[in-house]
Amino acid sequence: MRQQTTALIIITLLFGSASMALAENEINLSNAKSGALIKASGGSFAQTFAGQSLSGPEITGQPVNPLTLSPAGKLFVDPMGKINTIYSEVTYKGPISLLLDTDAKSLCFIMGHGQPPGSLKIDFFNAEGTLVHSVTQKIVEGYNIYNFKEVGTFRGVTIHENDDPAGLRFYDFHYE
Repeated sequence: MRQQTTALIIITLLFGSASMALAENEINLSNAKSGALIKASGGSFAQTFAGQSLSGPEITGQPVNPLTLSPAGKLFVDPMGKINTIYSEVTYKGPISLLLDTDAKSLCFIMGHGQPPGSLKIDFFNAEGTLVHSVTQKIVEGYNIYNFKEVGTFRGVTIHENDDPAGLRFYDFHYE
């Protein structure tokens, strides 16, 4: 299963935006404001879920039932051209947790601007807070589409363990 997910990510990175059309629900950050909790149409963001704690830029603990965001630290929404990007803490390295409005089976977003070598971990949780899948993702320089399928049914995602030297921004989240 992990090899299939990795292959899908590589295909998405190589062939780009055609994959974005596969995910039908968009998280609209156009009116989002920086803060400990960012609510947007389609999903909401914080650094952690209830049951998780911040330990510097990292997360400890596991989400509890029901999966609920727990505002801690600060997330930033910042325009980049005509779109709003989201990033965590001033170093761009802190965790970001996303709670979707509905269950999903795929997630797609644009992430960048990395300075390889680097990686991050992406954990997928169901509505009860149970881990359903985890991926360690290598970071590619520039802005690239990352598409995750075949990860099970999930409601929330935590992006953490970002060891990219320059930190990362995220935008254009879609899920199905």
